[in-house]
Amino acid sequence: MAGDVRELAGLSRAALLNQIPSPDIFYASLVAGPSFFKDPRTVAAALGTQPGQVPWLYAVDEHTRLPLAVAQARGTGATGMKIYANLPGTLVRKLIAESNSQHFPVWTHLQVYPATPYDSLGATAVSHACMIARYVRESGKTAYGHDGEPSYAGLTADDPGIKRYIAALAKSGTIMDATLSVYKADGPHCHIELAGDITRAMHAAGVRIIAGTDTDNTSDDPWPALYGELEKLVKYAGLAPQQAIRAATANAAVALGRQREFGTLEAGKYANMVFLQRDPLQDIANVRSVVLTVKRGHQYARDEYQFKPLPRHVD
Repeated sequence: MAGDVRELAGLSRAALLNQIPSPDIFYASLVAGPSFFKDPRTVAAALGTQPGQVPWLYAVDEHTRLPLAVAQARGTGATGMKIYANLPGTLVRKLIAESNSQHFPVWTHLQVYPATPYDSLGATAVSHACMIARYVRESGKTAYGHDGEPSYAGLTADDPGIKRYIAALAKSGTIMDATLSVYKADGPHCHIELAGDITRAMHAAGVRIIAGTDTDNTSDDPWPALYGELEKLVKYAGLAPQQAIRAATANAAVALGRQREFGTLEAGKYANMVFLQRDPLQDIANVRSVVLTVKRGHQYARDEYQFKPLPRHVD
């Protein structure tokens, strides 16, 4: 999550201290090329200030003092840095190296245009499996954006360009945040069958997969969007239920740099766990049979949860 850290820091603190019934909240400071900060989302996340000129939404160019930029991002209380868009490969590689030297998790899009996907290798994690499909079909794309998608007809994970990237990704140790939830069965964008095929090949090659969503659940759904992502990892990417659960727990903790604190049930780690009525190893949909959630030792009974659908927004 990236956004207005002035709000996120307060929510994160309240969740950390169990002052609100919430998962622990982790967020990123975002860096991008100066041209990206025309995006209206950055304006909303920097109200009262200038997007691109604050530590949590920082414009980077060849004159930026990168050690200071990373240190300022850390100072916001962010868990890591998100390298977002509109940066050349040289700067992407330097930002990754500097973040790693400061032991600060660094996450990027699989491709940070105009950099290539190979420039992001070495990051803690990269997001969006189908970005490699677009790179293979449209290697000359130079700027971030979802318009004008090429045809993916006939493309599979066996394409030489995709196989070459997967081998490099596996060698780098970078984690894959597949975000299958953003891909649909039809439409102009990369279809979920192809996204799943690519994720399956990455997993088979030894790439560590995490269960990011990059989407919300519907306003009338009482369960987290994460559960839908787990189901898609099983259905479309061929992960066993146990592997999908690991993507959301142990692997996710590594992506956050917090694997010594949580992610697995071990002595010395926080008591973060969920109790289910039905076995998710038999059917991943059984993650929705929650009886009790324990977070940092605090118990939350599911039958005490009062779900209220969000009102539909009316302009």
